[in-house]
Amino acid sequence: PIKVRDKFLVTQAADPKAVQEQLPPAAPVQPAVPPRAASPPPSAAAQAPEVPVSSAAVKPAQPPAVSTQTKPSSYFTPKTQRDPMLSPDDYRRIRDQEEARREEDAARRYAESHKPKEPSIMDKISLQGIVGNAAIINGDMYYVGQTFKGVKLVRLGSNYVIMEYKGKTFRKVMK
Repeated sequence: PIKVRDKFLVTQAADPKAVQEQLPPAAPVQPAVPPRAASPPPSAAAQAPEVPVSSAAVKPAQPPAVSTQTKPSSYFTPKTQRDPMLSPDDYRRIRDQEEARREEDAARRYAESHKPKEPSIMDKISLQGIVGNAAIINGDMYYVGQTFKGVKLVRLGSNYVIMEYKGKTFRKVMK
């Protein structure tokens, strides 16, 4: 909706500042001065100097208020968000692609959670016996302080050994 006022276009949805810029500048309003009674002119010495009217006392005319609310251009409210440019076959293809992507994600998550775990170093070590200050591990004899497969033999007990691997100590008991 457009209103025509003094040959200037003013829209209802426009910014009020933009509307003020479109309107012509308002002429300053002079205060109404009552006419003086006809009397003889006073002498020049007795005449008081005329005081100019301050600009703060005079307010320029404000342009008419313009509504900033927009009126709806259409009252159409669709019941679905379906794009009318897509056919049912397009929607079926999009749905199938989304379902395939979800299945791939589920299969990937399942594979990550069920992948075979690498056996720990403790499972790879078999303590077979202890002879004096040596231990028989995986068929080989090792002494305190020696390392094998990254594992250091720290201490021997009567039926166990204490080993260190990557800064962690663990105990292996003979079966």
